[in-house]
Amino acid sequence: MAKEKKIGVKFFLNTRLKPKVFAGVNRYPVYSRVTFNRKNHQSPFEFENTFDGLMSEVEFEKYVIEKSNPKITTEIEQYEKEIKGIVRTWYNKFGDNFSLLGLSETHKEYKVTPLLFRVSFQAIEGIRNYVLDHRPDKYKDVFYADDVFPTTLYFALSDFFKRDEETSFSDWPLILQYSVFSFVLLSSYLKMGFWSGDSDKVFESKVKIIDWVCGETKIDFTNYLTHKKYMEEDLQLSPDDPFAKGPIQAVNLLKKTTIDTQMIINIIDASLFL
Repeated sequence: MAKEKKIGVKFFLNTRLKPKVFAGVNRYPVYSRVTFNRKNHQSPFEFENTFDGLMSEVEFEKYVIEKSNPKITTEIEQYEKEIKGIVRTWYNKFGDNFSLLGLSETHKEYKVTPLLFRVSFQAIEGIRNYVLDHRPDKYKDVFYADDVFPTTLYFALSDFFKRDEETSFSDWPLILQYSVFSFVLLSSYLKMGFWSGDSDKVFESKVKIIDWVCGETKIDFTNYLTHKKYMEEDLQLSPDDPFAKGPIQAVNLLKKTTIDTQMIINIIDASLFL
């Protein structure tokens, strides 16, 4: 087995920039320097636990080098964990073609974007391509216009299957079924989506992409699938609602299917690179 490449994360006080002077003391921005695979990336790091996000030279020595402030030490450790998670995730995807370019922007995006939203978007894109290729006559019914997406996966499924007796969810290609299953299972794990009675709350999920790449959520979710805990969930949708036909079909098939856990994980992994 090849040795895992080391990811280095260091901090430095950027004294080359013009300081902010407070009470006669020069305060500078702190930068992080990430090194990996003979490449490096620098970006400013604004601390939440200093009053202005900056540090004096004395503070930098005490808080960053000597680690005398537990809150700031926690900030640093969390940042290192997140950056290393992103780098490993992207390197596993792209290998030596991976670049650190844009790392800070990716980090910011992953910190604020709900994982459930990204998985939902990926499934919607799959449905869009499928409808264009196989049922172009239904495209406007499902997507309304060429450049407008339905707000949720629920509406994409609903508009495809409502009052349509010709096809069922089980007729869809397996990869497309699994894209929908990934959302259904993740929303089951998070007690959201079709299981919560409010299918529009994907933007409100507290689990962000960064929680997945750092490992804990991914491990817990895999255990959730392994123990088939989703089988215990009751769908909060009414069979009398014609708009619920597609989502109900998807969930019913899901509960009758022996789920390939690794395929679900792979699909969610793929959503990180959209």
